[in-house]
Amino acid sequence: MTRHPFKQTLTGLLAGLLTAAAFHVAPAMAAPAIGTDNVEAIKENKRVAIDRFCIEFYTQLFGEGRSGRSTARMSAELKGISEQTRQAITQQAYADTVLALQKAGYEVVDQATLAAQPLFRELDDKYGKPSPYVVEDEKMMEGGKQISHIVAPEGMKSFFQSGTARGDLSQRMEVQNTAIGAKQGELAKAVNATLLQVHVLASFGTVSSSKNGFLRTFARVGAKAGIDAQPVLFPEETQIQIINSGGWRTFGVSHRMGHSGAVYLKEPLVATSNIFEMRDTQTDGEKDKQTAINFLSSMVGGNSSRTGTAEVTASSEDAYRSTYQALIHEAVESLVAALGPVN
Repeated sequence: MTRHPFKQTLTGLLAGLLTAAAFHVAPAMAAPAIGTDNVEAIKENKRVAIDRFCIEFYTQLFGEGRSGRSTARMSAELKGISEQTRQAITQQAYADTVLALQKAGYEVVDQATLAAQPLFRELDDKYGKPSPYVVEDEKMMEGGKQISHIVAPEGMKSFFQSGTARGDLSQRMEVQNTAIGAKQGELAKAVNATLLQVHVLASFGTVSSSKNGFLRTFARVGAKAGIDAQPVLFPEETQIQIINSGGWRTFGVSHRMGHSGAVYLKEPLVATSNIFEMRDTQTDGEKDKQTAINFLSSMVGGNSSRTGTAEVTASSEDAYRSTYQALIHEAVESLVAALGPVN
């Protein structure tokens, strides 16, 4: 593929600066940074039961940048990864989590014991979704959407567990429904165990964009939006939520209502090597109408309304599976370590 060297250098530099500024990406070899909210809630009981476990995989990303009257939109779709591969990653992640908890000294209640509880079945039937559960997150006022597949281990249901403003209104309200947390507290009492809800948000890239503001408008800086293709686990959304017999507790700063405590990634966890390639999917006619598109970093910019689209593929499904299994394993080990040893 031929690229204009000036555009490649300039937009590549902008992509790196915007991505670093937006996500504060830590060095690849650094240990994951972990945040905690009332982690002492785990100390109530050395028995734990995993009542929700979901790996959420992004399959489409979208970003929009604004600067004055200028807008730039960028979307990218991941191709070539089967549901079987995502299921295999989820199965391995669940096994890794159980093993990490056992190594830390926790007794993990088996799923059959949990599923035998009438209250668990009531909650599971009412709020659980068939796996995989496809979420189309419409970006309001932006004309695009992000798509993810939420996958649960075999025999379990999927749940939308976002800690940030994702999903539609009903999904966000359900996440913040403290009545659910109160019932889960009753379930914790019934099984004599602290409940754990594990959620990982795995993406094939990160989005960066310019934002509207007085200085940008005054300076007439062109709007930019970019998608940097790389294997990454998102912060905040990659977490273990804790529900003990006390039920829900509202956190003022973490957006986790309905839970007793939590541990979570504070920064993105990025793979040490990039397995992805990005290909521009605009037609020749669309390209003639737009400029400053860098195929490598997928940056789009300008002084009017501009749109870029791309297709992302992995070097192989095996590479995708092994890369994300390693990332999730590292995250799980760090999250469980943050729970602390059994007293």
